[in-house]
Amino acid sequence: MGDEYACCAFPSGWRMLTFFFLAQLFDRDTTTNELLWFSGPPLDVARTPAPRYSLDYLYHLALEKKRQAGEQVDDALLPAPKRPRIVPPAVSDILQTVYGDIHHS
Repeated sequence: MGDEYACCAFPSGWRMLTFFFLAQLFDRDTTTNELLWFSGPPLDVARTPAPRYSLDYLYHLALEKKRQAGEQVDDALLPAPKRPRIVPPAVSDILQTVYGDIHHS
């Protein structure tokens, strides 16, 4: 058994070996070769701006631009019409109907 695998002979050898391989994945200080450790994330984190328009809207604008330019727009490229939104009745409306039925009976 070579010296590079000597840590595996001890009960905690697997933990030491795992730490050894994981430690290689992190950045080190160039002068002292110590692992760089920070107590928190950096303060100047770049934030990605939120998208301004949805892809459906941008696609709609592109189709309108083609129509205004006089180009033929294939109907297969048009988005499918949205289904009507079904909104269930509010609980207060249901309770009012039930209470009205019970009260008038």
